[in-house]
Amino acid sequence: EIAEKKKDQPTIFVFIEHLLFIAFTLAVGFLSFRRSISKFSTQNKDLLLMALLATVSVGFTYGIAAISVPFSQWIGNIDPRIFNFLLPFPFVAATVRLLINSETAIFFIVTIMILFANVFPDNYYFPAYYTISALFYLFLVTHVDRRSHVLRASISLGTLQVLLTILIFLMDSTLPRENLFRGMIVAFSSGIISGLLLLGLIPLWEGLFAYTTDISYLELTSMQHPLMARLVTEANGSYQHSLMVGVMVEEAARRIRVNPLACKVMAYYHDIGKLHGPHYYVENQSSFNIHDTLEPAESARIIKSHIAYGLELAHDHKLGEKIEAAVRQHHGTSLVKFFYEKATQKDPRTPESDYRYIGPKPQAKDVGLIMLADSVEAAVRSMKEKNYQKICDGVRNIIARIIADGQLSDCNMTMRDLALIEESFIKTLAGQYHARVEYQQPVA
Repeated sequence: EIAEKKKDQPTIFVFIEHLLFIAFTLAVGFLSFRRSISKFSTQNKDLLLMALLATVSVGFTYGIAAISVPFSQWIGNIDPRIFNFLLPFPFVAATVRLLINSETAIFFIVTIMILFANVFPDNYYFPAYYTISALFYLFLVTHVDRRSHVLRASISLGTLQVLLTILIFLMDSTLPRENLFRGMIVAFSSGIISGLLLLGLIPLWEGLFAYTTDISYLELTSMQHPLMARLVTEANGSYQHSLMVGVMVEEAARRIRVNPLACKVMAYYHDIGKLHGPHYYVENQSSFNIHDTLEPAESARIIKSHIAYGLELAHDHKLGEKIEAAVRQHHGTSLVKFFYEKATQKDPRTPESDYRYIGPKPQAKDVGLIMLADSVEAAVRSMKEKNYQKICDGVRNIIARIIADGQLSDCNMTMRDLALIEESFIKTLAGQYHARVEYQQPVA
C-alpha cells in the first residue's frame, strides 16, 4: 500500500514530493483553463478568495481527521472513517460559483480534488464523493436568488450524499456495514452544514472582496433602497428611464444567456449619477432647458460628469463591482453628439475627443447590453410617433450606430447576440407603446 511505503520515508521528503506534485498539477491546470476557458477568472481577488477557501477546506479536513478517532473511541463501535462523509466541501465550491462563475468553480474543484487525492492515497471513494457532491451542488445553486433556495438545495445535496454513502459502503468492503446508518446521518448532516456555512459566510466574502450575489441583487431591486427613493423624488424622469431599461435588458439577457437579475439591477442603478443636478438631463426637464443658456463645452462636461458622480454613489453605498462597471462603462467612449454638433457649428475645428466619454468601453456582455438598452430606450422615447415600423427602424439604427462607433469591440458580443437583443428590444418596446404591425387590408 502507498501509505505503508511512505512510512519508511522522512516526513520532509514526503512533504516536498506532495508539494511539487500539487504545484506542478496546479500550474498545468491554471494555464490550460486560462488559455481555453474564456470565463475563467484570473483576477487577483478571485485567486485570493480561492486560496482562502482552499485553506478552509484543508483546515476542515485535518480538523475532522483530528477529532474522528478520539470521538469514535468515546462513542465506541464506530469506524472513524465515517466522519470523512462529514466534510462540507460542496459549500466552498458553491461559494466560488456564486461569487465568481461556474468555470472558475470547476477549476477550484479540480484543484481541491488533487489535494484530497494526497490525503486519501489508498481510497478514491472519498475524493469521488466530494467531487460528485460539489458538482451537484453547483447545479443546484446556479440560479439561487433567495436564501430559502439555498436551504432547499442543501436538503437535496444531503439526500444525494446519503445515496453516495450507501453506494460507497456497498463497494468498500473495509467499511463495517453496521455503521451504514450512522454514515448516512453524517452525510445528510454534511449537506445541511454546507448550506448553513454558505449562507453564513457569503456576506463576509461580499464585504471583504466587494462581490455581489443574486441574493444581494434581489435586495437591491427594492424601491426602498435609498438611491431608488432619491431617484423617485429627485430625478423621476431618470427613474422611469432606468425602470424601462431594466425591463428591456431582463428579457434580452435571458436570450443571450447572461444573468437577467444582475442586468436588471445594473440597469436600475446605471444612471444614479444624475442625482447630481437632475435638471441638466432632458428626461427630468419640463419646458425650460438649462442648456440653452450654456456653452456646448460646459453642457458636455456636465452631462459626462454623471459617470463620476454615479461611481461615487455606487462606492459609498457598496453596490458592488458589476453595478460600478455598468455606471462607468454604459456610455463607453461614445460621443455627446448633440453638443458636439452644436460646438462645430461655431468652430468646425472643435476636437471630437473633448466631447467623448472617458470610458472604458463595455468589458462584458451584460454591460454592453446595458449600453444598447440605454441608448435605444432614450431614442424611442423621444420619437413623436411610435408605430411598430418606426420602433423597428429606431432600434436597428441605434444598434448599428453603436457597432459602427466600435463601442462593443471589447465585450465579446456576437452577431447572434445582437440579433437576439434587437428582436427582444423591438418586442418589449412595441408592447410598452402598444405598437402593432400594420397589415394591409385585403382587396375585395
